[in-house]
Amino acid sequence: MTDPDVLRQFGPAVFGYAGGVAAVKREVPRAGLVDVNYILAADAYVRDPAKASPHDVYTTTSALRKAAASDAGPPRPVFSYADAYEGTARRASGVHLPFSTVSDVVWTWDRREGAWLRAHGEVAHLLEDGSQVSARTVVVQVVEVAASHIVDAAGNPSPDVELTGRGRAYVFRDGTVIVGRWERPTLEDVTRFLARDGEEIPLSPGRTWVELLPSTVPVEILR
Repeated sequence: MTDPDVLRQFGPAVFGYAGGVAAVKREVPRAGLVDVNYILAADAYVRDPAKASPHDVYTTTSALRKAAASDAGPPRPVFSYADAYEGTARRASGVHLPFSTVSDVVWTWDRREGAWLRAHGEVAHLLEDGSQVSARTVVVQVVEVAASHIVDAAGNPSPDVELTGRGRAYVFRDGTVIVGRWERPTLEDVTRFLARDGEEIPLSPGRTWVELLPSTVPVEILR
């Protein structure tokens, strides 16, 4: 249920996906999302014969908007942004987030690119064109995670993430880290990232990546 719970704060978002258990698929329209999944909007998706199923399904933003009959254009900004942060921040060269042995995430600050570069352990996380996945701001949102009653096709329980309330947050921007907290009173509210003095932390304009990190996983800030 995590996907609908994350997305409902963005308004009537167009939501494309392929596959899912019935309980989750029923929740998509209830969350106010425009459902353009692989079955309902097959023409919006293509399969790459060079990739193994089920990891061969692709789509584009324009194809999903067309399938949803949407001409609404880009949504309003979700977070607040500023070219510089004037509050208290500590220098950081990166962050290590050991989700698991198969998902060992490392973000490293690249001063020349002005961005954080993503890797799995020592292996760069690459896009199809060979460039490395990057973000101007990386937010680590520490959350409580429990096993839900929903299981996947292999019998593994689907994680249930608590996305309301508050918790610790780390905002990485401009080669620094700001330690604060996240707040979201209800699922209809937008998540806010606040500094220790209660002021909202502006993100660096550009691509933002939010990592939902279980509270049982340590945050290793690299100096």
